[in-house]
Order: sequence, then C-alpha cells, then structure tokens
Amino acid sequence: MSMPDPMPSYDAQTPPATPPHPAPYAASAPEDAPLPGCGFARAVTRYWHGYVRFHGRASRGEYWWAVLFVAIVNVALNLLASLTDDAPLIGFLSFAWGAATILPSLAVSVRRLHDANGSGLFLLLPYGLILVGMLLGLTGLAGAAGGVVMLAAGGDAGLMGGGLGMTAVALLLLLAGLVALIILMCRPSDPNGARFDR
Repeated sequence: MSMPDPMPSYDAQTPPATPPHPAPYAASAPEDAPLPGCGFARAVTRYWHGYVRFHGRASRGEYWWAVLFVAIVNVALNLLASLTDDAPLIGFLSFAWGAATILPSLAVSVRRLHDANGSGLFLLLPYGLILVGMLLGLTGLAGAAGGVVMLAAGGDAGLMGGGLGMTAVALLLLLAGLVALIILMCRPSDPNGARFDR
C-alpha cells in the first residue's frame, strides 16, 4: 500500500492565476471623446474648452466635476455677498458668473447625454419640468398672497387655498425635474455614443 503524495504537483509551465488589473485611466483624450476617471482640474479645463461645443461626449466625471466647480463659485459669491457691504458689485459678479456659465453648462450636459448614447433633446424633460414648476410656483405664491389680502378684508379663503395648492404642485414638478436630471446624468457610458463624435 503506497502513501499519497502530501504535496500536489503543479505543472511547471502553468503560472498561477492572478486577478486581472484594470487598465489605467487615460491621461488625456480628444476633446470629442469622453475622459473616464477625469479629475477636478482636467474637468474644469475641458468644461471651458468646450464652451459651446454641443457635439462629442463627456464622461460622468467631467460632468459632475464641472457641476461642483460651478456650485463652489456660486456659494463663494453668495458668501461674499453676505459678508460685504458692496452688494451691487457682488450682485453684478454673481449675474455675470451665471450668464457666463449657462452655455458651457448646457453644452457639457448635452455631451454627457451623448456619452450615454442619448440625444441632447432629452434635456427638455427635466428643464421643462423645472420651468413649468417655477412658473406655477410664482403664480401660486401670487395667488396665495392675494388670498391672504382677501381673507384679511373679510373675503373667502378659496384663492389662498388654490394658491397654496398650486405652489405644492410646483414644488413636486421642481423635484421631479431635478430627479429626472440626476437620473439622465448618472447613466453609464455607452460605446454607441461615438456616433455623436465628429
């Protein structure tokens, strides 16, 4: 009776299996192509270089870092406005910043949709909901204010109730628009989106 070999034998020509390593992110990519793994500084640079470029694609990182950059500058301007007495100058700077970032923000949004193989026209859904929500909200608040005046004068509270109801619907539309925008911008990349490159 022979004893089994305590050590299993391995074929000397077969190396042990190693887990595959992911490919490193590209340091750069053509302006029309998305840049996966894009850092903050690179995303801001590509945001400004693509100021009005509505063709091509943008990765999720490019889009969200650009959104963060715009938000940080907005918060800084608002903080500056609250800390200084020069409100007209800060108000002008805030307006100028908002005006300067409308087109590049819209362009990077369209390019982000292209990267997910979607048309830029999909932006009409969230922005349409947000716009209708804002208009309904303003109308509802005006109606509620008018209802308060009528109620104070001894009138009916119906106008105030209707205005508050319209404002509630407006808030729901605004929330739906923001959720739709986040869902659209978080969609994964799709290689078929290359059809939007030039």
